[in-house]
Amino acid sequence: MFTFALNNKPVTLAADGEMPLLWALRDVLGLKGTKYGCGVGRCGICTVLIDGAPQHACMLPLSQAAGKSVLSIEGLAEKYPALVQAWIAAQVPQCGYCQGGQLMAAAALLVQRNHPTDAEIDAALSGVLCRCGSYLRIRRAVKLAAQGVATPGMAFAPALPPAPDAGIALNDFIRVHADDSMTVVINHSEMGQGALSSLAVLAAEELEVDLDRIRKELRYSALAADAAQLRPPGRLHLKEPGEFRLIGKPIPRLDIPDMVAGCTRYGIDVVRPGMRVATVVRCPVFGGSVNHVDAGRARAVPGVRDVIEIESGVAVRADDFWSAQRGRETLHIEWDEGAQAALDDTAIEAELNAARRQDGKLVRNDGNARRALKNAAYVCEADYFTPYLAHAALEPMNCVADVRPDGCDIWVGTQSQVDTQAIAATITGLSKDKVRVHTQFLGGGFGRRLETDFVADAVQLTKMTGTPV
Repeated sequence: MFTFALNNKPVTLAADGEMPLLWALRDVLGLKGTKYGCGVGRCGICTVLIDGAPQHACMLPLSQAAGKSVLSIEGLAEKYPALVQAWIAAQVPQCGYCQGGQLMAAAALLVQRNHPTDAEIDAALSGVLCRCGSYLRIRRAVKLAAQGVATPGMAFAPALPPAPDAGIALNDFIRVHADDSMTVVINHSEMGQGALSSLAVLAAEELEVDLDRIRKELRYSALAADAAQLRPPGRLHLKEPGEFRLIGKPIPRLDIPDMVAGCTRYGIDVVRPGMRVATVVRCPVFGGSVNHVDAGRARAVPGVRDVIEIESGVAVRADDFWSAQRGRETLHIEWDEGAQAALDDTAIEAELNAARRQDGKLVRNDGNARRALKNAAYVCEADYFTPYLAHAALEPMNCVADVRPDGCDIWVGTQSQVDTQAIAATITGLSKDKVRVHTQFLGGGFGRRLETDFVADAVQLTKMTGTPV
C-alpha cells in the first residue's frame, strides 16, 4: 500500500512499488493528462512535480512517491491559476501533447525565479523535447504568469455542454440543436495546425452565429458513405471578404483550454471495454524476419497474456502497457536479418551519390542553368550531408482496434483515414463500409502518421485474439 498526496488530495494504492508513477496515474487512477513519450526520461513530457521539483514519472517507481506531494497537469489550474491563464492567453500549445511537461517545468521555474530571464526560461524548458518551436510563445506565457495577469480579451469561455438532442441535420457536416447551438462534424486530423478551430470559424461565419455556439466533433466514417453520393452545386455564393465577422480576426483556438487542463484525449488515451495492450518488437534491420523466439520468461511476467508472432515482428499482449513492456524486455529473439544485414551508412551514402550523378527526370525546363554557371563570374560548389531525420512524433505510434464478424472499429490518431480504412478491410476481409475510423487528436504528425503499419499491428492482433487491442 502506498499513500501520497495527488493534486492536494490523499491517494492510497495497492500496487507493485516498482510500477512507474506514470502508469499508476494513467492506468490505475485514469488520469491521462500526463503523457508517455520516450519511456527513458529523455523527452520530458511525462514530467510531474514531486514536492515541487520536476521528476520524470516514467522513471520514478511508485514507492518513491509514497509520503510525498505529487502534482500532475490535472491539478495545475488550482495551484498555479496565473500560469494556466497565461498559457491560454499566449496560445502556447500546438498539438498539445507535450503540455504537461512544459507546464510543470514552467511552474517549477516560477517558484525559483519571480521574474525569469529568457535564458532562464529556455534552460528550464529545454528538457522537454518539442519539434513545434513554440518557445517564443512559452517565453511570453511565463512572463505573463510571473506578472500574475493574462492578456486582456484573450481569456476563453469553457466548452459547451453536450448537445441537448440529436439535432436537425442541415447536411452531413452541420446539426442545429434545440438550444440554438450547433455541432460541426469535422473529418480532418487535428495535430496542432488549428483545423478544428478554423473549420468551426468558417461554419460560424457563413451561418451568422457566434463562435461560442459551435461544438467540436471529429467523425470520419459517418460521413464517407453519404458524402460520396453528394453532388456539389454548380455555383456556391460565399461572403465577400468585406462582410467577414470572424475570418481574419485573432480568435483563440477552441481546443487549447482542454489541452492546458490535461483533458484532451489523444489516440494513446483510448480505453475500450475488455481491451488488452500490446507492444511489438521489430527486427532491427528492414526486411528481416523472426528465426526463433524464447518467450518463456515473458509469459511468466504478471499481467502478460500471450506472446504472438505477427507479420511485423513479435507482440507481447498484456493487461496494461507496463506489463507488456516488462514482458517485452525479457524476450530473447533470434532474427534473420535478411539481405540488408550488411547495409550501413557508408553503403547508403555511396548509393545516394551514385544516384545524384545520374540524369534526373525533367519536370520543368526554364532558362539554361549550365550556360548561366559557365558565364558566372564566381561559382561556389559544396557538398552537404545530413543524417536521416526521424519522423518521431512525441506521441508514440498507437492504435486501438476491435474486430468483430460484423465490423471493425479503429481509434487512431492518423493523417490518412482512407488508407487506415483500406488496410483494415484488407486484413479483416470486411468491406470498407464495415470499417469505422474514429479519428483522435494527434500528438504530432510530421508525416509519420501517414503510414499504417501500426494500424495493421493492432488489427492483426485483435483479429487473432478476439479482444480489442
